[in-house]
Order: sequence, then structure tokens, then C-alpha cells
Amino acid sequence: MVIKYYGHNSLKQFVKGKPIRFGYKFWALCGVSGYCYNFELFCGKNGKESQYDDLTLEAELFFKSLKFKIDEKGKRGSYDYRFNVTNEILIVKWLDNKCVSIGTNFDAIEPTSNVLHWKRHEKTRGNVSQPHILTTYNYCMGGVNKHDWLVSKYTVSIQGMTSSISKLINSMRYDSKGHAIAKQEKQGQCQHTDCQSKPLNYCQKCNVTLCVDSFSPYHSK
Repeated sequence: MVIKYYGHNSLKQFVKGKPIRFGYKFWALCGVSGYCYNFELFCGKNGKESQYDDLTLEAELFFKSLKFKIDEKGKRGSYDYRFNVTNEILIVKWLDNKCVSIGTNFDAIEPTSNVLHWKRHEKTRGNVSQPHILTTYNYCMGGVNKHDWLVSKYTVSIQGMTSSISKLINSMRYDSKGHAIAKQEKQGQCQHTDCQSKPLNYCQKCNVTLCVDSFSPYHSK
């Protein structure tokens, strides 16, 4: 997910083709309701080697090594499965428009259900048999998209930090000792209440910008 931000920050990302192009990119773990359970800020590509880098290749080789009785020329809605008794892992291959392979150690195939899908050859909608594991997956997916929708609906503005002048200790401000007016290189906002001028003058002791008319009232109670 991307949190919109247009300020200046080294972690800000530009994501081409997304609804929110500028902002902070996060990896998010969201539930069906859209509630975000965990997130991690994307800080760019990590140069360090990870112990999990080769899992994607191994998973792909694992799915390809299994021999199923169906292929893309079979009947739509047909499926085949393999079950590992030792580790209790179920692998299902289901034929929709294309073959879909999915694994689980939690769900099951039955009960199957009928879903309304578009049939390209017949150019009409029809019921297609679907294993329960696919039904559960389709129901639980989309949590991040729902989270993004909720964030856009109830937006919280994020503003950059503005420079602030530290508050002076009153005993130093009103001690009437060593307060001298001097010139500075750049104009600044006068710090006296309700004064909108931008003078070059400042108090050397308090180190705050003050115009000539506000210099005395600023140091008086």
C-alpha cells in the first residue's frame, strides 16, 4: 500500500500507474475487514542476502514437479489434488480459464460450490464447480485493497515538520539585562504577538526576530 505524501523525504516513493503515485510504500498484512495487522516500511532494495531468497524458485519447482491428471485442455471446473500425509499439506490444481495451483495446511476441497464465471467460447455466463479451498482464498483476498479504500475514505492529513523557535525562559526574557538589537542577513517573522512584519532586526540575547516597535513590548510583562 502507498500512503500519500508530497513533502520532501528520502523515503518517499514514486509508483507509476497507481492511484497514489507519490508517498510512502508499505508492505501490509490485512484481514478480510481491511484491518491492518502488521506493516513494514519499504526502504528500497536490500543488498544483503536473505535466507529466504530461493524459496520462490523452490516453490515453483515443487508445483511443477507434481503430476496431475488435468491440463488446460480438460473440462472447466475439473480439479485434481495431492496430499502429503506426513506434513498434512494439500495441493490442488483447478481448471478455470487457466490452471490454478494452490496449497494449504488448513482448508479442504469439499464442500465444492458453483461460481458464476464468463465462458469465452459460449460467450455467456455459467456455473463452474469450484473447490472450497479456492472459495476461501477468494473470500479472504482483497484485504489490502479494502484497507486502501478505507484510508482514502477517512483521510488523515500528514504534514511535514515546520521549524519552530524554542520557547524562552520568562526569567531571561524579562530580566532587562543585555538585550541588544542587531541586524541579521535575512528577514524573519517578528515574534511579538499580532505583529506581521518581517524585519532584519533581532535580539542578540533571546535570538528571536523583532521589529523596532515590538522590541520593548516583547521584553516587558
